[in-house]
Amino acid sequence: MKKIVLFLLLALCWSKVDAQCWKSASYGSGIKIDGTLWMWGDNTFGRVGDGTNAHRYSPVKIGMETWQYVNSTGYTTAAIKSDGTLWSWGNNSHGVLGDGTTTNRNTPAQIGTANNWKSVVVDQHCLGIKSDGTLWAWGFNGSGQVGDGSNVDKYIPVQIGTDADWKLISTSSGSSFAIKNNGTLWSWGFGASGNLGNGIIGSNGLPINTNIPIQVGTDSDWIAISNRHALKSNGTIWAWGGE
Repeated sequence: MKKIVLFLLLALCWSKVDAQCWKSASYGSGIKIDGTLWMWGDNTFGRVGDGTNAHRYSPVKIGMETWQYVNSTGYTTAAIKSDGTLWSWGNNSHGVLGDGTTTNRNTPAQIGTANNWKSVVVDQHCLGIKSDGTLWAWGFNGSGQVGDGSNVDKYIPVQIGTDADWKLISTSSGSSFAIKNNGTLWSWGFGASGNLGNGIIGSNGLPINTNIPIQVGTDSDWIAISNRHALKSNGTIWAWGGE
């Protein structure tokens, strides 16, 4: 009974929680229903965002602002405030913070001046969707995972193509995945072991990298994507690629 009561209290208090483990880095983040952002766990590179690099064994409140979205992966965190501005902090290898530098941050730093960000996902590179449906990416681009047609790291967000109908995004180390409003699934970046799921084979008979979004199959009933797993509207789950 006590466990049920505790679960209900947590459900009433928190609106979004992201708790993950990346190699040796265990960490978490959460937004309460009042819009406050809380972080805890491994604080290497300052990814907790409280101005220190000291590990936090219980949630600490980050700033006084209200937030609508947070994603924390590896040693990097990105979040969107209630006003639609995008912020990031933590490890800044390959410009993954998107602030134009490679300097680590232990407090939130704003990315550009746009105030129409809708969602963001973080890995060694980042993907973001604005409220106008445009897709943006930045950070490590060694396998073309940014998707701008190059393999050059990007230190600030760059728009990917001109389409304005992107709905959902996901990252997996060197790969990127997205779903459009029409239900089609797209991927780009690191293609070894079939990680992109697009069936493209190189001259050596093996899957290859792509540095622009390529549609995965022809189906248009995809409704969710996480890493190399996707959900269709009929309730079936699909997976591809290596371990």
